[in-house]
Amino acid sequence: MYTRKAIEIAQKMRRHIRSEFGEQIPLATPDLVERLFAYVPRSRTAVLARLAAELEKETASAQSTAEPLKQENVTYYRGAALSPSAPSKPQDTSGPTLTTDTAASKPRRIYRGQIIE
Repeated sequence: MYTRKAIEIAQKMRRHIRSEFGEQIPLATPDLVERLFAYVPRSRTAVLARLAAELEKETASAQSTAEPLKQENVTYYRGAALSPSAPSKPQDTSGPTLTTDTAASKPRRIYRGQIIE
């Protein structure tokens, strides 16, 4: 994933390539960086080489700072994360309880965020 600064540098490189070589490279190209770097050796100006160095540094720093996302089992209700350890309501032990056989066979129903027995 590219940072805002990397996209700005890529836009500048695209502009220079379009003015110097007449080629249009869309931003949605999967190999955008490789295609931009392919024009650097053929360029007559040092501007494209400088921008390529900046883009390489920016993409390398963005990849090094990007940490893998942690997969947590978090339940969301109306956009707010619910704590998995805290129960949503206190358990009432005075009422009838379901046996494990009926609880396993009966589907769990949820109405407006509350579990219905």
